[in-house]
Amino acid sequence: MIRVKIKFTRLNEYRKKTEPLIHYYQKMNKFYSVSGVGDIDEISSRLVDLIQKF
Repeated sequence: MIRVKIKFTRLNEYRKKTEPLIHYYQKMNKFYSVSGVGDIDEISSRLVDLIQKF
């Protein structure tokens, strides 16, 4: 039961603190996302590809 409470607490914190920032930067066309699916090399490659665009 404690783990469920922790998950809901973290999700609520995300919604209060992170979601507003995502929307703010999306409106300014300054938000970029990278899929976190895959192994570390795949994810790192996606990050490097994105960074190199700048």
